[in-house]
Amino acid sequence: MADETPFILSQYGSLKELEKFARELPKIELHAHLNGSLSPETLQYLVDIKKEEKPHLTNFKIPKKRLDTINEFFLIFDFIYQLTDDEETVAYITEAVIRDFHKDGVKYLELRSTPRKNESKGMTGESYVRAIISTIQKFPSSECDIIVRLILSISRKDSLEEAMETADLAIKYKKAGVVGVDLCSDPSRGHIDNVKPAFVKAKSHGLKVTLHFGEIESNMLEHASMLTIPPDRVGHATYLDPYSRDYILSNKLPIEICMTSNVTCNTVKDYNEHHIKSFLSMEHPCCLGVSVSAVTPPSF
Repeated sequence: MADETPFILSQYGSLKELEKFARELPKIELHAHLNGSLSPETLQYLVDIKKEEKPHLTNFKIPKKRLDTINEFFLIFDFIYQLTDDEETVAYITEAVIRDFHKDGVKYLELRSTPRKNESKGMTGESYVRAIISTIQKFPSSECDIIVRLILSISRKDSLEEAMETADLAIKYKKAGVVGVDLCSDPSRGHIDNVKPAFVKAKSHGLKVTLHFGEIESNMLEHASMLTIPPDRVGHATYLDPYSRDYILSNKLPIEICMTSNVTCNTVKDYNEHHIKSFLSMEHPCCLGVSVSAVTPPSF
């Protein structure tokens, strides 16, 4: 008679032991948005210290676990950006996020973030980047053994001038730990061709390129242009046209897979139907995102 003991019990003894095993397993994290990886504790701390200046932030409610559309996700970022609006706070969240990933067993971490400005606080895109880098340079240490690198993100909504500024910052701080550039933000807005020269320039200076790719079905119209950069990795790859699918498979282009984010943002129906299955069945290189935040979809 076949053993009908549930897999978790037969292999790990209990769900608690499985969680312990998963946390202790050494990991890499390649798709971690800085402002999208804040824990509930970090968010609450920031609300508490900013509430006198911005009392409306106390009305923020933890969103439901499953969003109706991916667009709702970016409203969460709008709230978070109001909290992380100066260099001191940016440095604080950088250290908090690194320590949270370290607790999850991550040994190599690539954070990513768009250089943000706030004239009222004197924060420039460059001072934003420096605040992150100066914090990253504290690690690894005997207290927290983790290697951290930085990817600078270019928003799909950016003008070409803004995109080139980010590419120039990435080039300038390459020796300080910036390893690449990313295309990010609301996939329903903007077009790769508007900012593409910035990626070409960054790549010509030896930086790597990763692109949020095929998050929604309409993005497939951009894929052919994206692949001419060409990227070194792509994120999500939820919707693929035949050409881009063949390109990714034939070139063994690694995919950053964020299962929790995909299901939470409702771009994938559920875990049973997740597209990672087809890639793993073909032994295609994939990297799973690690969940550290219970508030925002992790590693989006």
